[in-house]
Amino acid sequence: MIEATAGQGSNLGHRFEHLAEIIDQVEDKSRIGVCIDTCHIFAAGYDLRTQEACEATFAEFDRVVGFDYLKAMHLNDSKRGIGESS
Repeated sequence: MIEATAGQGSNLGHRFEHLAEIIDQVEDKSRIGVCIDTCHIFAAGYDLRTQEACEATFAEFDRVVGFDYLKAMHLNDSKRGIGESS
């Protein structure tokens, strides 16, 4: 399972493109999945503040990674603003 990160420091995984690239490198794709942590992706700059923003963010996830790989969600809030990981 790959969990999206907030992107602090040199962490990989805070862009949906990173997750897609990791998946692309896995030979047996039946053994891989993604966990979206809402606090992490918000800190990474993905907007979740309105219904429209959520729909756009998850449409981007589907376009870049694909909902077939979404296996779990960690739903939590953020004490910081959008794009603020530290």
